[in-house]
Order: sequence, then C-alpha cells, then structure tokens
Amino acid sequence: KLLTSAFVDSENTTTSEFSTDPEYSRGDNVDSDPADYGSNDLGKAFKMVADLIATREVRGVDRDFFFVPFGGWDAHRDVGWNLRRNFSYLNSAIQSFSEEMKSEGIWDKITILQASEFGRTVEPNSGDGTDHGW
Repeated sequence: KLLTSAFVDSENTTTSEFSTDPEYSRGDNVDSDPADYGSNDLGKAFKMVADLIATREVRGVDRDFFFVPFGGWDAHRDVGWNLRRNFSYLNSAIQSFSEEMKSEGIWDKITILQASEFGRTVEPNSGDGTDHGW
C-alpha cells in the first residue's frame, strides 16, 4: 500500500481498519512514549494518530493521511475563555505529538494542516462572544 487514511474523532475512535487488529498494536511501546498527551479528547486523538503512525512499517505503507476534527470554536459568548482553553488543548496536543514524532526520528516527514469552515464577526456581541460572519 502506498497510502492509508483514517478519520480520528474526538471520542478517540477511528474508522481505520487497523485500530482494533492486534497485529498492528504497539505492544509494550505504549507505556514508554516520551509525550504526555493529557486527558482531553484532542490529546487522545493525536495519541491515536501517533500510535497508528508507529505501525506504518507493519502495515507496509509509505504515507498516511489522518483527519482529526476539533470542535468547540463556535463561541457566541465568553470568547476569551473559550480561546484560551482551546488553544491550550491544541498546543498541548501538537507539542506532545511533535515530541513523539521527533523521538521516532520522523518529525521532518510530518505535515500538519489546520482549516476552518467559517468566519466570525470582528466586533463582540453582548455576551463577549462573536457571531457567524457573512
């Protein structure tokens, strides 16, 4: 196989065919990971991506594509608090993921892409949040 893909959702599940097959387990390596992904859903999802990447050789693939959604940005109120929380989760997950990929010597082969599907108003609403931009 040249390419595999997996959808990793915020409940730490995947549609990938490898996720439940013991042949693709990391085995004893799971407890020796250098990174602490934390207990939030985004950290768990990035941890699953790292675990799947670690099985690339046994799966016989040259490339993987993973999609990790991260919701919670629709802040109609308390946007400052919401942004601090979400950026903290995002920073922690990417930092842990990058540390693990660097320790495996493959960080220079990883590309992370972030995208959003809609914009927000510049001016805050009455609840210190933002509304959908048009």
